[in-house]
Amino acid sequence: VLKRNQFGASLGGPVSIPKLYSGRDRTFFFLSYEGLREADASTVSGSIVPTQLERQGNFSQSKKKPIDPISGAAFSNNLIPGSRFDPASLNFLNALIPLPNGPNGQLIYNAPTQNNSDQGLGRIDQLIGDNQHLTLRGFQAHNFFTSNGGLPALNGQSQFDNTNIAANHTYAIHANLVNSAQFTFGRVILDRGPLPVGAGLTYPNLGLNVP
Repeated sequence: VLKRNQFGASLGGPVSIPKLYSGRDRTFFFLSYEGLREADASTVSGSIVPTQLERQGNFSQSKKKPIDPISGAAFSNNLIPGSRFDPASLNFLNALIPLPNGPNGQLIYNAPTQNNSDQGLGRIDQLIGDNQHLTLRGFQAHNFFTSNGGLPALNGQSQFDNTNIAANHTYAIHANLVNSAQFTFGRVILDRGPLPVGAGLTYPNLGLNVP
């Protein structure tokens, strides 16, 4: 299901303050804003996850039989001894990987995504006499979006901020000589956080010794 709302507005014209200032033919402004709110959800069905028996080391009913990496032969009765399981791997499996809900060990789930953005632009143009022109411009954009990491519990988020400020002064010194000076400031901030996997779930809780 896709829900998308895109909206915006713009306003421009001469700067005029009643009884104080009239910028007709001299001072002009322009403002614009655009926003986006988008929510989508797609069905993910390409993951094959361990069944309840396989989580216990029982592969007697599985199509693929595990091979003992030490001996190179099949496990006896296709059963992996519990002592051969790594505790951290079991914690990871139980915390993050659900049981299959489709045929042949297939995991089918709905993966929601979100994409929101806001951006604004402001500009002032000033004519100074007959041969000078001053422009000030500012732009700001903010984007926030989420994505799924391949499992229902893995949903990451990212933020993207873009700021741009510019000033330009143009001076027509003579008919064949023009001087232009410009200042520009730009900044981009990208905050891409780790995949959040729920409150209280950390590496130590999973049994991993990660500094």
